[in-house]
Amino acid sequence: MADAENDSSKTDPDAAKLAMMSQLSLFVDLLLIVGCLYLLVSDITQAASGMPEFEPRGGAFLVNLSATFALLHRTMALYKRFAAAKVSQRPARINVWLIVVLLLLPLSLASGVELLVHRGHRAQLNTLVESITSITSNALNSDGVVRADHLHALGGPYLQRLNVRTDNGGFVLSAQVPSLGVDGFTAHYSSTQQIWYLESAGSAPPGSLVFDARGAMLECNLAGTQLNCKENAS
Repeated sequence: MADAENDSSKTDPDAAKLAMMSQLSLFVDLLLIVGCLYLLVSDITQAASGMPEFEPRGGAFLVNLSATFALLHRTMALYKRFAAAKVSQRPARINVWLIVVLLLLPLSLASGVELLVHRGHRAQLNTLVESITSITSNALNSDGVVRADHLHALGGPYLQRLNVRTDNGGFVLSAQVPSLGVDGFTAHYSSTQQIWYLESAGSAPPGSLVFDARGAMLECNLAGTQLNCKENAS
């Protein structure tokens, strides 16, 4: 009789310890799920806003990839924990599909976010072109010529170099576009073609870029956050 009471006294602390560990594990899982959801929703919201931050995306891509995988993994673990008594043994083919989902869904979501970010950067580049077009058109209408002081409102972070014909307002520009890598891309554009050329970082304008440079020209380069322009008569 005494031995049974001793066994019971030993079992109770062990059971309490297991229950506490189970509750702690549940709390950690819920905390991890909420944290992953917060990271993903925050970045997706920023990407979908059309005004992504001007910074390399390599780190954010890995965070989204890891957060999505952790979210799926821990959600499945919680489902298995609470539904274990109700769900029969899954067929092997279902387990294979779960593995495929765990591998492909994080990659698809992280890649989709980067696509949204890229579209946002492209939208900002188009806004930059609209601003330059508006400035040069207003300058020609008011003064008959484009001067350096007309362009003082233009600056970074996208715009790097800008050449503007002072007589007709035609322009060609080079802009920096963030990407997964630190260097990103260089985008070239001419008002003649109205086509963007996306090249490796620091590349010269492609030979297919069409622009008539014969005439008085303002040559502008980014210095800090502002453009420094000088006139060059061709």
